[in-house]
Amino acid sequence: MIIVYKRDKTLYTVIKNNFDEEDFEKLYVTLEYHIKNHTKTSWYVEMEDIKYLTKSVLNKITIFKFSREEHLKNVAFVGK
Repeated sequence: MIIVYKRDKTLYTVIKNNFDEEDFEKLYVTLEYHIKNHTKTSWYVEMEDIKYLTKSVLNKITIFKFSREEHLKNVAFVGK
């Protein structure tokens, strides 16, 4: 499950329990759009109790690329 919300130039993402391909696509599309439309943006990611992660999603994460990565000013990953 993924929850995404925005505040000013910061994108907040909360990933709970399972993270499947549908969640990944939602995250990718939202982040790509946000990066294209905001320069010097920040991305905050919180992970909670990840119990399920498919191999295909893991492979996609390792090749995570965006068209305007230079717009990302700060990235923070937190979790247990």
